[in-house]
Amino acid sequence: MNERLLNRLDLLKNWRKATGKAMGLESDVILPRDTLMAIAEANPKNASELAAVMVDNPWRCEHFGSEILRVLKH
Repeated sequence: MNERLLNRLDLLKNWRKATGKAMGLESDVILPRDTLMAIAEANPKNASELAAVMVDNPWRCEHFGSEILRVLKH
C-alpha cells in the first residue's frame, strides 16, 4: 500500500472511531471495514463518486457521506 492510501485509511478509521463513540456504537456499525477500505482505495472526490463506492450501503452514504468527503479532503 502506498503512503497516501495508508493516510486515507488512518483518517477514515479515526473518524469512524470518533463517530461511533459519539453515537454510542461500535465503529464497524458506522462503517464496515470492507467499505472503509473500498472508500480509501477509490478516494472519491464528490458525492456521486462516493455513492458509487457505497452502493451497498445507501443509508450510510446518505447519513455520513458529507463527513466522509470532508475527512478525505485533508
